[in-house]
Amino acid sequence: MEVILRKSSKLRSRVLALACLVVFILGVLIATYAQAAAQLVMGQGQRLITLHDQGSDRGILTSATTLRQAFEEAGVHLDPNDIIEPGLDQPLVASNYDVNIYRARPVTIIDGSVRKKIMSPHQTASQIAQQAGMKLQKEDITKITANTDIVRQGAGVELTIDRATPLIFMMYGTKMTVYTHKTTVAELLAEKEIKLTDADVVSLPLDTKITKDMTIELWRTVSKLSLVKKRCHLKLKKFTTSISL
Repeated sequence: MEVILRKSSKLRSRVLALACLVVFILGVLIATYAQAAAQLVMGQGQRLITLHDQGSDRGILTSATTLRQAFEEAGVHLDPNDIIEPGLDQPLVASNYDVNIYRARPVTIIDGSVRKKIMSPHQTASQIAQQAGMKLQKEDITKITANTDIVRQGAGVELTIDRATPLIFMMYGTKMTVYTHKTTVAELLAEKEIKLTDADVVSLPLDTKITKDMTIELWRTVSKLSLVKKRCHLKLKKFTTSISL
């Protein structure tokens, strides 16, 4: 029985090795054929362009020197908002190219009471907002969903922006604009990882509700003893300097 199992194991190993060899040889043959075909096409003054367009692939043989010319010859229709990689007017010098077409689709941007419709090929909220000329803060919350009203809006997407509340924060004399979705001063300080000490004073109660454009100040108190020590240190430093001179 052990002999049979041993022979069976050796047979499986040989079959596996043979299969790997066959796959390797096929890979080499396919690569060689592709290279030969590309050289043949190039020799005829043509090049192979493979289009990847919304999940479908299409091959084009052309002698055009730019993608724009090749697309016009092949009847490939583009929207002005589509993104083509590589660029439409980039000179074609190689024998073959893989070209990606990112099609623009309707995007409805909902920013509070503002609704804006654009055609965009972008997939991320930051890219869509930038194209629409809208600035996003890192604290803003965005969500991209499919249009719920296809009849009126078309088969596009909705970008919803939930804006963070802007406010003025004075921290130890430094003024800055911060953004937050927190509802109280205490939650804001925790979000910004600010830990208060016994010497810190906040201008508003910690349970104060956050409102747009409000001002919150944070400063640190200094005891009279500390001020006296600092003044003595400065006087001693000046006296030592005058003696050395």
